[in-house]
Amino acid sequence: MQRKPWKTSQCAWHDEVVAIQTTFVKEAFEHAVKHVQKFNELLTAFPAEMTKTYQDAWLKSVDSTVKATETASQNRRGKR
Repeated sequence: MQRKPWKTSQCAWHDEVVAIQTTFVKEAFEHAVKHVQKFNELLTAFPAEMTKTYQDAWLKSVDSTVKATETASQNRRGKR
């Protein structure tokens, strides 16, 4: 007996998995938007000097995260 080729559109679980993933991503973006809005509210309420100091610290943190991610990505590519 010959088996039919597997098609994702024929799998009942496929639609459920896509729905779960879509909901998760949607909620993650909504969560991020709320935090950015709160962050902006805080920054506008801070005195200018305090905002600049906080912004510099935050940018250093983001920059170091980006560099670490790039390094890890390059190391992973080198191991292939």
